[in-house]
Amino acid sequence: MIFNHNPLCNHFNVAVRSAAARLFPTGFDTSMDAPSTLADLTDHIAKTGRMLVYSGHSDKTIFDCEDTNHCFRAWHDWCHWKFQLPFNARGEAKACKVQQGHLATIYGADHWMLPKWKRILDAEINGQLQYAAKHGDFPINQAAFVAKAIR
Repeated sequence: MIFNHNPLCNHFNVAVRSAAARLFPTGFDTSMDAPSTLADLTDHIAKTGRMLVYSGHSDKTIFDCEDTNHCFRAWHDWCHWKFQLPFNARGEAKACKVQQGHLATIYGADHWMLPKWKRILDAEINGQLQYAAKHGDFPINQAAFVAKAIR
């Protein structure tokens, strides 16, 4: 397992792991060959009853380790699946709002970290998608990208 000894926000790591544990009490699966469309994700879950998330590009993220990144992806993809949000800019923005709402529900709308967590989610999801649309690929160093975006 790859560890990031300087994660962006330790509290956010805990929140992500908590959300994933609530949604996937028996865990989820990872693969380099995970579904890349909502239809494929929906089909996979219908056939297996399990979430499958992409395991690649998990070494330069905002999280403390690749496993927490996978937890984030599982939680995020669950939002796509549950609310049938397509894997496009509009669907990503809605999934981001759902995740922000989850944090407000779990921790309370007045939790001291919620504003920062919302900014992190926005940069991690919408910011990186906008970057990819402009540059043809996602940032190589996601951690640096998000850290800069939330300043």
